[in-house]
Amino acid sequence: MTTASHRRGVLVLATVLLAAACLRSTITTVGPVLEEISASTGFGDGTLGLLAATPLGAFALVSPFAATLARKWGLDRVLRLVLVVLATGVVFRSLPSLPTLWLGTLAIGAAVATCNVLLPAVVKRDFPGRVTAVTGAYSATMGGVAALATGTVIPLGLLLGGWRQALAVWAMLPLLAAVLWVGRPSVRSSHRPAVPQGRSGSLLRSAGAWQLTAFFGLQSASFYTLVTWLPTIDRSFGASPSEAGFHLFGYQCLGVVSGVLISLLMQGRIDQRLPALLVGVPVVVAMVGLLVLPGASVLWVVLAGLGSGSSLTVSLALVALRSSTVEETAALSGMVQSLGYLIAAAGPLAAGVMFGWFDSRIPVLSLLLAISLAQIVLSLWAARTEGPAARIRSAALIDVVT
Repeated sequence: MTTASHRRGVLVLATVLLAAACLRSTITTVGPVLEEISASTGFGDGTLGLLAATPLGAFALVSPFAATLARKWGLDRVLRLVLVVLATGVVFRSLPSLPTLWLGTLAIGAAVATCNVLLPAVVKRDFPGRVTAVTGAYSATMGGVAALATGTVIPLGLLLGGWRQALAVWAMLPLLAAVLWVGRPSVRSSHRPAVPQGRSGSLLRSAGAWQLTAFFGLQSASFYTLVTWLPTIDRSFGASPSEAGFHLFGYQCLGVVSGVLISLLMQGRIDQRLPALLVGVPVVVAMVGLLVLPGASVLWVVLAGLGSGSSLTVSLALVALRSSTVEETAALSGMVQSLGYLIAAAGPLAAGVMFGWFDSRIPVLSLLLAISLAQIVLSLWAARTEGPAARIRSAALIDVVT
């Protein structure tokens, strides 16, 4: 490899990783400051749950259109635009106005949704021989920066004068990513259609696509419910706001480590059921532990973090592994994330309602236990990548995105 091609490859990878760094950090910072948001806005638990679920609802609404936008305007151009929209949404969310709080949260959800769908297609296009490794790297980056954002939001709020300022700081990251993407080397012509023309089936009739969608939705529901409400659960154990924020920071950091490790386990495997099964077990154990032995909450947070981070890596890698081309990956990613995040949005919202009704962590932990058990069962089908029935056929992808 020449020096020029090496530099080009590093820059291409850097743009993917920096874009990934923006995706969770702009959302997970809300959880540690829910009580501060409530004090500023007067929101109750149910409304706070709705606020936390709003980006996920936007994911569900916007994701089906991402592949179509990429087909018309090109992957790179669309990603540059949505990174600017993401930065704008972060700023709007931080303004001292309830309408801009909701509008900014919606914009964040729409921008992150588009990036979520298109980044797997970029990985498939730019790194066709290293899909699992690069997916693990960008999942780790996404989780690591989100952990950093979560762990620093309380101290930043104290330093800068409030939760709004602490959240606004994170607008700088998508702006930097957008600038870097402008100078990104072109890999393939953006004029090549992103989706084959013609119709010969429907992804909605593919059992494999539905299995991946449900798996993705369940693991996302578990993660976003925990990342939103874990500080509240911790405070119910008597933890201070700083301690609860630190626990959430640790939860996400451990997810980074486990995401890298599970990507190594997935490499070279034909059948991915073992990795998919392994990532669900720690979360089940953690939820049982929080229910029956809450005094050891730090141990249970560790286990939950190990399972949640690796679950995301598995689900993202499976989207690429069970499709054959860039076009298929974008289309399948659109379905998996649109309907999957619709499932996921119910988690934080239901948790908020449960806290409001029962004023207890037990119903929320029981819900998370049920979600994690369902994920384990589903993994036996969703992670099959061997045999003719496992790979989702190209013809089944067309109707969803045209």
